[in-house]
Amino acid sequence: MNPQYIAIYLTVLLVTSSQAGDTTAKAERRQILDARNRLIDIVTAGFYEVVGFEFEESEKLCRKIIDENKYENAPSEISKNKKLLLKDCTQHAMELLSLATAEQAGYSHHALFVKYGLKEVVHAVNRKRRHLVDDSERRIDEFVNSLTPKQQRKAIARNLARWSAQMKRATKVTRKMFVFRSFLRFYYFEGGI
Repeated sequence: MNPQYIAIYLTVLLVTSSQAGDTTAKAERRQILDARNRLIDIVTAGFYEVVGFEFEESEKLCRKIIDENKYENAPSEISKNKKLLLKDCTQHAMELLSLATAEQAGYSHHALFVKYGLKEVVHAVNRKRRHLVDDSERRIDEFVNSLTPKQQRKAIARNLARWSAQMKRATKVTRKMFVFRSFLRFYYFEGGI
């Protein structure tokens, strides 16, 4: 057989086998990214459930306040429009929830909200938030542990493991939620791997 043909044959064989390896590696990476994206979608859905709960609880609190006509410092034209008043009150209550810890919920400038159950709402919301972060940690860990050791050394798995570890290190709910929101921001807005 002609040595030129052997060299060409070996070159073609080498190129096709390396392309097949590239295709396999790309397909595996795509499969991992798809699974990671499904994980993030599930975790995000849990976050939206918690936000929905926060809204519902804020609105219930405000309905109690408005129904008893105890919303202080409301201009008379706003008081006439219960829908607008409820919207404004709910927005304020949501802001309080985003800032408040159980201790902060008792401050005197929130007295009206406290009187109608702000502390209880903060406790309920924080339980939901803690459950969300704990569940997210568990899901992330399960995902990373389901990968092969080689896949666990890749950036995708290392980043997920790092986020899970940061969530675990946070002891207070407010800190856990800060890390959790940073996690979502990293994947949705910063193009995280």
